[in-house]
Amino acid sequence: MSTINFLRFACCPALLAALLTTAAFAQDEFGAEDTPSQNPFEQANAALENEEWDKATDMYTQILNAATAQRDTLAEAAAYIGRGQAWAGLELYQQALDDFRKADDLTNSADPKKKALRAELQYQRGKMYLDMGSQFIGAALPDLQAAHNSNRTHLPYVFALGKAYALGSPYQAGFGEQAEPLLTEYLDENPNDAEALRLRGTAYASMNEVEDAFADLNRSVELDSNDYQTYSTMGTLHIAEQQYPEAIEAIKKAIEVYEPQKGQEDVPFAQGYITLAVVYEEIGKTADDKAEREAALTDSIKSGDELLDLLPESHDYDNVRSEVYYHQGLAHRFLEEYGQAVKALGESINLNPEKGEAYFRRAICFVNMGEYELALRDLTDTQSLNFEDARAYLWQGITYAKMGKYREAIRAYNTAISFSNRYADAYRNRAHAYFQLGEFDSAIDSFNECIRLDFENASNYYKRGLCYDNLGKPDEAAKSYINAIRFDEQFAAAYDRLIPLLEQQGQADLAEQYRAKRATLSTSAGA
Repeated sequence: MSTINFLRFACCPALLAALLTTAAFAQDEFGAEDTPSQNPFEQANAALENEEWDKATDMYTQILNAATAQRDTLAEAAAYIGRGQAWAGLELYQQALDDFRKADDLTNSADPKKKALRAELQYQRGKMYLDMGSQFIGAALPDLQAAHNSNRTHLPYVFALGKAYALGSPYQAGFGEQAEPLLTEYLDENPNDAEALRLRGTAYASMNEVEDAFADLNRSVELDSNDYQTYSTMGTLHIAEQQYPEAIEAIKKAIEVYEPQKGQEDVPFAQGYITLAVVYEEIGKTADDKAEREAALTDSIKSGDELLDLLPESHDYDNVRSEVYYHQGLAHRFLEEYGQAVKALGESINLNPEKGEAYFRRAICFVNMGEYELALRDLTDTQSLNFEDARAYLWQGITYAKMGKYREAIRAYNTAISFSNRYADAYRNRAHAYFQLGEFDSAIDSFNECIRLDFENASNYYKRGLCYDNLGKPDEAAKSYINAIRFDEQFAAAYDRLIPLLEQQGQADLAEQYRAKRATLSTSAGA
């Protein structure tokens, strides 16, 4: 079911019964010789079916004028509903909403026929909101819920409400659980509806019912192999399952079969290309093999280049270009091509100066290039755009530490912790700064917070042990080194610190046990 088709006028039985009462009005206005097949409502509805939006608008206006003259509020409301759909087909949404509102006023009645018209109005208006984009799901739901409540057995109402919940399920917890029974009810009567299967697959995915999700999506592809949204949904699900090769295959298929909306024939499937770039990026970030990592990151950059070549020359797509350059910047960064990364991220910022994440990532590149002042300026911009982003303050602290400005670093780490008091990296780096200043008690306090949050990290125990060593507290130092070894038996540096301490404490036998274990390790293990 296409976006445009979803706007078509489809009368429920109760609405059809209501419209039949307008037959006398139609004959009086348009001539007694007209046959039933020439009923003006039927002609206007046919124009809607044929997507002849301007013609439908004119015909419903004629009906509306006649109905108003004869004070036939039922026909008047029906005409407003029909014309509202025609406006929606023309993407003149404000005019559509105006007509729907007028129909709303005319059908605010306990009369059964008007109640049926009101339900149809709510159904059509809700569908229009859905077609306007995912950001309007919240506006669509009250209408679609009301329509469904008025007639729970009418399958178009069942499907529309299920669709709204399914489309919202990736963003709103619990929507998948709301969508699934509605779409299942609809599919029981329409088992070969590819769109309904895709939507239920989306709902299952949000519920982490992965097997059921793939079953519905694969069946949807069997029924309609040219629906790019199904392949895109499959790709997203594969990404969530970290099945990256399968995700790439699905997303490439989505790009291949993508059909732009009418009037946008020169616009590519931008989200598909960007998602493809992100998948390659993830492969590059996680690959152990250097050649595989470099190949994946290069493919990520190429995916962005392909999209840039296809985008129309229009400022309307500046945000899309910004996103492309942003991900290319990330790929260059992971390739340690910091100059090219800075260039790409700069392009992203120029196209979208409000993109705080681009400033943040460029700052990290500047740090790696030793351009600390430039990094600090980007981090300041990041903080102004994303005030409560603790990462920006962490990296501000890291930058100051690299400049040897440990007091400034500690202040930045404190701010990071104030925004996220479970931020282990901030405590760890603050501990390092205190260590460099020789404030070992404060460093120990910070390492204790690290251990509380990240208790399996052997390095935290080891570095705390160094602090105790510097304070001349061998017993506490030895305990820290022993605990470091408990969590990492390959931690050679911890053995090297522990063994002399044990010998100094007169624990020669225990020292010998650790020396024997140390002898089995390579020189660099755990260093």
